[in-house]
Order: sequence, then C-alpha cells, then structure tokens
Amino acid sequence: MNIFSKVSQSIVAFAPLYVSSEEDSDGPPYFPPIIGTGFAVGEGLFVTNAHVVEEWEKVWVPRDHPKNEYGVTAMYFIRTEKGCAVVDLKVLKAIRPKKYVSYDKDYYGPEDLDLSLVQVAVRGIPPLSLDLQNETIIEIGTEVGTIGFPLGEELHTAFKDRAVMMPIAQKGIVSAVSPIPCQFPNGFIINIMSQGGASGSPVFCLTDGSVIGIIDSREFEPVEGLIVDEEKQQNVRLLLPTSTNFSFAIPAHFIQKFLDASLPSPPLPDYALDIRNMKFKPMTLDLRKDSPFKWGATVKDNE
Repeated sequence: MNIFSKVSQSIVAFAPLYVSSEEDSDGPPYFPPIIGTGFAVGEGLFVTNAHVVEEWEKVWVPRDHPKNEYGVTAMYFIRTEKGCAVVDLKVLKAIRPKKYVSYDKDYYGPEDLDLSLVQVAVRGIPPLSLDLQNETIIEIGTEVGTIGFPLGEELHTAFKDRAVMMPIAQKGIVSAVSPIPCQFPNGFIINIMSQGGASGSPVFCLTDGSVIGIIDSREFEPVEGLIVDEEKQQNVRLLLPTSTNFSFAIPAHFIQKFLDASLPSPPLPDYALDIRNMKFKPMTLDLRKDSPFKWGATVKDNE
C-alpha cells in the first residue's frame, strides 16, 4: 500500500444531511455537496477548519430536525474487495480553540486559529500522526502530499460514467515558510491548488505519512473578465478572483497545542459504528440509489 492509499483511510468528507426541494426540485443530487475535509487524530476525533464548521450552521434542515444536532454527516469512503463503500457517520460535537498563546514574544502569527476538533460516532478509523520531532521538516522544497475533496463534489460528478468515489490525492512542495524555516513557523505555502471542499485536508510527509500541517485557505489572483448586464444590455468588465496554484497551511505544532488544550473528549456513545467489524456493500456510481443511507428529505417530505 502506498502512502496516499494509507492516508486516505483516515479521511472523511463533511456534507449536508438534507437537500431542500427549494434548492433542488428534482430531489437529492447525484453526489452530496461536500463542505470540507477532516482527518482522524484519535478514536472518533477529526481535525478540520473552523470555517468548515461555521458552514454547518448555514445548511438547510427540516423543522423536525433535533435542535441540538448538526445537520451534517461525515462521509467515510472505504475500499472493499469488490469496490468501494460509503458510510454515513453521525457528527456529535465540534470544539473551537481559544486564542493562541504564543511560544515567545516574537510570534507574529494569528491569534484565532482556523481549527476545529470534531467528534464523530465511529471507532476503528486509523488516526494520522503529527510530525513534531523533525524540527526542519517544513523546509522550502520539501515534497509533500495532501488528500481530501478539492472542488467539493465537482470532481466526483464531472463525468458520471467516470465518477470518483474516493478522496483526491495531490503532490507538491513547500514553496515558502512564514516567517522563515524554523522550529515553530507561523504557517507555510504549498504549490498545490485547493478549492472549496479541500479545507481541512492534511498536508503530510511523503516518507511516512506524518502530518506537518492542514490546508486552511488558498491564494487568489484577480483576472479580468466580462459579465453581461442584462438591464443595460452591455458587457461589464470586472476583475474576477481566480484560484492560483498556492495554498496556505497551518503547521502541525498548532494542531498539537490545540489538541492538548481540548482533550480528553467525552466518551463515544454505545451506538458508535466500529468500521473494523462491519460488512460493506459495494456501491454503484449512482449514490442516490446505492447509498446505505438517505442523503436527506426534501421540504415537501417534511411538511
């Protein structure tokens, strides 16, 4: 098993539980809209970005959805002997870090970390280790990998006859370190393009899969474009933000400090699924028909 396949076993996608008929009159979509990525760091514990969790509060839920529960699910894709299966995992809790306490007076990084720790009702998903031993791992030119769901569901549905049912792997290098390569950098840049859905993806060392950071944002470049102003019947020239091939990442030492302040977490409930003891039915390319769970009800279904 190569390092990308190994890391992919620790990845989940966060997606809405429900689809509103006001948003999609034809019923559930071909593939659920992915909000972001998360990776396992402990039994039932996943790290993602805070802005991913903030998006959860904007998803549509029916009136009878429990008010103390999130309207999202954690999707786990697992390879089987006959194909791939997807498992719907219940999201239990999300924790945001407090303001960061710097290592020394010369720290110029963010006070509010874009991190969240998410507890999911699952056992048996292998956690990724954080690389905290090698003080020079985040060096310019270091080869790194990342895996998650860039472009959300778009890459998975672009060609329905070639649908992708696993997280997407990418490879690149560390392009820059802020402020300079050091033991506790503020952040770093990788030359890997990321789009909506990639937030929360781990950045890992290609030798052993240990995590050196987490993707949290991307760089845009203004590109001149034209849009049609139908009212004035003319073209309007605008500068449109276009993603570049650079993404920003939060170093692993921030993640570890956050985990140290957040643990221990509440025990998992008895109904938490154990991936190791489950039998999976391989799915077809149409998740609307072959998913082991419903992507959600429409507005009419809940009236």
